[in-house]
Amino acid sequence: MLVVALGLCSPLALDRRGTQREVGSGADMFTETEHLGPRGQPLRASRLELVPASATRSERMAALATRAFAEIGAVAQSLGLTQLPTMLALPEVDGGASWRPEPIWQAIGSAAQAFGIHVDPLVDAAARDASRRTGAAGVFQLLTIAEAKLDAGVDPLIIGAIDSRCDPTSLIELARARRLIDGGREGYMPGEGAGFVLLSRNRGLLPPPAQPFSIVAHTHDQEARSFAQREPSQAIGLTRAFKRVRESPGVRGRTDLALSCQSDAPYWGRELVSAYLRNAELLPEPLRVDSIAETLGNPGAAGPLLQLGRALDFGATTAWANQRPASILLYGCAEAGALGACVVEAAPDSALLERLPPVLAPEDRAFELDRLADHAELIGSLLVERFDDLRGSIRPWPELVDVEHRLHARVEAALEHVQRFGAEPASAERPGPEALLDHDDPEIARGCAFVLLAHGTPAQAERALDHARARCEAALPDAPEELTLWRSCLELSRHGRDPGCLPALVTHDFDPAIVELGIDVLDALEHRPPELALALLARPEQDPAVQRRALNWLMHSSDPRAAAEIEAAWRRTPLDPEGIERMLNIAHREALEQLRFEFGRGVELPAAVYEVWALGASLRDAPVFARLAAHDDLEPRHLWALSSFGSLTAAPTLLAALEQPHLALDAAIGLERLLGPGLIAPTWIPDADADDPEQDGEMRLTPVLDPGPWREVVARWAPRIREGGRVRLGRTLNSQARLAELAAPNSLLSMRERAVRELSASLGSPLYFGFDWPIAAQHFAIARLRSWLEGA
Repeated sequence: MLVVALGLCSPLALDRRGTQREVGSGADMFTETEHLGPRGQPLRASRLELVPASATRSERMAALATRAFAEIGAVAQSLGLTQLPTMLALPEVDGGASWRPEPIWQAIGSAAQAFGIHVDPLVDAAARDASRRTGAAGVFQLLTIAEAKLDAGVDPLIIGAIDSRCDPTSLIELARARRLIDGGREGYMPGEGAGFVLLSRNRGLLPPPAQPFSIVAHTHDQEARSFAQREPSQAIGLTRAFKRVRESPGVRGRTDLALSCQSDAPYWGRELVSAYLRNAELLPEPLRVDSIAETLGNPGAAGPLLQLGRALDFGATTAWANQRPASILLYGCAEAGALGACVVEAAPDSALLERLPPVLAPEDRAFELDRLADHAELIGSLLVERFDDLRGSIRPWPELVDVEHRLHARVEAALEHVQRFGAEPASAERPGPEALLDHDDPEIARGCAFVLLAHGTPAQAERALDHARARCEAALPDAPEELTLWRSCLELSRHGRDPGCLPALVTHDFDPAIVELGIDVLDALEHRPPELALALLARPEQDPAVQRRALNWLMHSSDPRAAAEIEAAWRRTPLDPEGIERMLNIAHREALEQLRFEFGRGVELPAAVYEVWALGASLRDAPVFARLAAHDDLEPRHLWALSSFGSLTAAPTLLAALEQPHLALDAAIGLERLLGPGLIAPTWIPDADADDPEQDGEMRLTPVLDPGPWREVVARWAPRIREGGRVRLGRTLNSQARLAELAAPNSLLSMRERAVRELSASLGSPLYFGFDWPIAAQHFAIARLRSWLEGA
């Protein structure tokens, strides 16, 4: 059987896509009701707030069915269908309020008439009417009938599932019977929902190249020791059902995910374990079973179709990512013992037909805005958590994985609500997502800005940027962390999207810190328009730090004006290391001639100048660095300059520097760059912030700076050192010997490469130092590596 279309309505969303994203993100709508439980506390439920709290069970089910059918009706209308054979899965006798089927059928019929469609109840010969009143097992029972009807030519047809346990009478009765999670050991959170699925055998209903989802196996059974019997389950019925599904010709080995329509009460857990152990080949490995109770509580008969939405969403994503079919197992058990299971398969190009209403009703607009606010609040909170982890952890990336996944899932869910507003302009009477930018809660405002900057329309992104700018101005000078947090928000949200609107952040007369924030974000996105840099330099009152950043941008431009600006800035301060670096980076060698002239005059040059000079020096500069090696008062930057220049005659100087604690680390790295392998050893680093620093520390690799091993290395190189000359990294990086050194756990070079690799993962530093790189790239890598090693 092919799944052509699916319509859903749940407490989390009013349509299928919204429900899929909400459930996938782990969101819930568990709210307190106005009714009290046995302990005097408000009862909680997962209920759709658009339906009046006083509505009866039948009224709630009818309202849910009307909304869920709208999606199916729109699809059926687009296919030219005028009649839809329909079957319904409805509540079992579950201890809740009584209900009547007539209002539900009437509501569905009225919803269908709006699309010019007549709903035809499809009565099976063995049934009294076109429904099954077996709760969570009903859909699986109807799948058996649907397959026979499709084979007989009744194509397409609809299966619907509707239930609610959130009306006042149901809540009171279930609480009195201690059936709810607030008062019973085997209790559950009452929920509600509705769904309709359009089934067919005709693959031509979807336009190519899209393929429909398939239900490749299905069955139903009965458990003798049901939940209602209050006896431990032997899982005989579920075991048989899993076995039949597993042996079905359409099932290809293990499924990728299992979805349960039950609550997480102990009874259902024991039943699943028993059935799983006898059918381990069917379920995923490692075992993963997602319960509907985690997000929607117990929606009863509606559970299987709500979980079908989750199955289609997960299946499509998994199949596309792996470029292979993905299969998902669904199963549901009623309290009276009826149960069923099916396997849904998705191909990489599987899709559904869908038609959404073009304009939101006022009450729907308010609902979507409230849901968006809930997601925005959590997104704003996750941004803070992500920022704190990045700031406070030496190695933050493993800890950030979970935060990143949660952030991505919530953004996906929030985006569905944003898209429901469409392109209709917002107004005071019809507010749109932008209204949340002015929310009093800063986390909601920040989260909404993040979503709109990442996925909103150009107008929404511009509005969010204006909001971010205003928040940044308000944060200064009292809250610099807030400014940094907004930088992180802007940078993250613009990745993968045209950052063209961001230059507006740096072209106004803001505080220099805000201008630098915009430059930081544009740098991270590698979006450096030369016109913007030239505009910043044209302001005589511009902050010097901003001017330096603008000049650095121009190094990436081939515009002749960029080279002229860089040269003009260098001529104003010819001994500024940054200016020299920019000149070398654009291959203007006159900066080196100026350095040689100043050196010949006996001018004392700063260590930072030597460090940059060494990266662009030639053999004619050997006397300069030979004299530097004989300097009495060396600094760490001098040692990096000596190793960057690559003169072997510097080896004795670096060896002597190992004896000085403040130079030892830089000297060891310098020797490594010149001569080859050094040594590292594991060292226990206490955690100063922990209650027990020694116990809660961590093992880190730190250099062994004992001069003894290095003296042996220098002795082996003695003939070459006496000859002089210039080397780069002792031996070529791609030789087998060098690769072996990189892999050796006791090599200082190995530590260096691992350090830079980790920097690459977190800070964007390059993996290797390449002497054919631009000067600025080499210098950046050296600075980042030094900073990391100081922390180590």
